[in-house]
Amino acid sequence: MNNILQSPRLKLISNFKTTCGDNYEKMYLSDLSEKLLHLKLKCYVNSLLLQVKISNNFQGNLKSIEHDNGICVLNDNTLLKTYTIDHISKLKNESQLGISLFIDWGYLLSFIDEFKNSEQLTLII
Repeated sequence: MNNILQSPRLKLISNFKTTCGDNYEKMYLSDLSEKLLHLKLKCYVNSLLLQVKISNNFQGNLKSIEHDNGICVLNDNTLLKTYTIDHISKLKNESQLGISLFIDWGYLLSFIDEFKNSEQLTLII
């Protein structure tokens, strides 16, 4: 499918697959190792950040900071959300992943000044 015509949810899933690489098929196993859980979390957050930056031509300072308990997403110095292993460990299939990514993408957009109260955000969600 032409990437331009894909829905945001499908683009988010595609970003996740690309970020995971060869490990993508392992991400839905019921007993993931600690190493794969951390990779799944990192891929999840990176796919969100990529979608915000690419699809919306975002020029801000959106970044992630990893720590022992998860990954914090910040816009400049403002904490938007902290993602933890618990958040992604419940995602057992691509449908659940797509819905979760889509909701979190909308959540992040709602806290970025460029997109607050914009028609674009209303149409996306």
